[in-house]
Amino acid sequence: MGIVNIQGIADSRTAAVCGKIIGKKVGRTLVVTPSYIRAERLAGDISFFADRPVHVLPADDESFLGYEARNKDTLLARLRMMKTALNDKDCVIVAPVQAVIKKMLPRKVFEGAALVLKVGGTVDLAEAAEQLTGMGYERVPMVYAPGQFSVRGDILDIFTPYDNLPVRAEIFDIEVESLRSFDPDTQRSVEKLKKTTILPASLLIRDTEAMDRARSLVEEKYSSLDERREYLTRSIDNLENLQHLEYYIDYFYEEPEYFWQYMDDVTVIIDDPQRAYDNTRARARELRDDFEVFLEKGLVVKSDFDNFTGIDDYLELYGLSDVYFCTPIARAITGVEAYDKVISVQGRQMTSFAGKLDMLEREIKRYLEQAYKITVVCSSDERLTNMDEFLTRIGVVDRVWLVNGELTQGMEFPEEKRCIITDGD
Repeated sequence: MGIVNIQGIADSRTAAVCGKIIGKKVGRTLVVTPSYIRAERLAGDISFFADRPVHVLPADDESFLGYEARNKDTLLARLRMMKTALNDKDCVIVAPVQAVIKKMLPRKVFEGAALVLKVGGTVDLAEAAEQLTGMGYERVPMVYAPGQFSVRGDILDIFTPYDNLPVRAEIFDIEVESLRSFDPDTQRSVEKLKKTTILPASLLIRDTEAMDRARSLVEEKYSSLDERREYLTRSIDNLENLQHLEYYIDYFYEEPEYFWQYMDDVTVIIDDPQRAYDNTRARARELRDDFEVFLEKGLVVKSDFDNFTGIDDYLELYGLSDVYFCTPIARAITGVEAYDKVISVQGRQMTSFAGKLDMLEREIKRYLEQAYKITVVCSSDERLTNMDEFLTRIGVVDRVWLVNGELTQGMEFPEEKRCIITDGD
């Protein structure tokens, strides 16, 4: 398909177009937005138009040395999206551009680190404990939160970031006798399992070859910064401060990958690509300014700036085989020489009626006179009832489609003779 530019859409109208693309295609869809706020808002609107669950990839504050304040919930949410990207063939993931272009460990390494447990299979508890530690799991006396595991006698409990409940494996000698999920508060079994695959609980895992490579590069590049070199080598050797070491991903892997490389046969939709480009460039400049301060303090070496992602990483998206640009106006987009197809959409945001029902009545009747299909969206049962009574009172209830749902803004598509009015309007 190449690059398709869909011009003339913005705000919630972009969600309507995304819904059409998603409905016509089988497979994974990645929607890239200029910011996280936009990602959350657009995901909610796409959910109204798409018949599949819509997920949001969380943003991650990229501060080279600010690892101490990073949010673990963001890490766990990102891990869950990585599993969704790998396993859900029809997933829809909406993501801010900075989260999409973040460099990650190669997919084959992430998948290859998994611990597979199945009833009737074998597992060495000591080896499993070592493997789980290398995958970023914390060993505790009893699990109570995602990212933890415990070994008590012949019982192995694991609480992954991907499941709502932990899993318990009962082992006789080295044979897995039973597998089941359980409630960590009551310790009662919930569901029997035949097999479970435990994926990593960190974005950086114990990989001997990669760790040797990283250690060697640290020794080489930080040869004149003794204190910092010792800190980094200790972190690598002891798997400490893993979230901070993620920023040194280029030290560990010669070819790190991006989030979309975890998605087979992915369709990419870029919301306002020029704004995404501009935001990425602005963010790169901010990071360079911060980095210069760290460089002066002797906390980093000059080549470390290459670990940050920027415009070149963003433009990698443009080279994928199935890309849609959603643009508010017809304009040149930096980095694109030509489109394979251009589609112009006539559409506009719905009028705000500000509680004036007489004005709403006039507009609805005007649309009906022009043979429009009208949808009115209400976000609660109470509002749905009120709107049904209003449409009955003005005599058009049988000619308007009334639905319960969430949508940020209403919209009108004159060419299709279709309009959507929300209770917010």
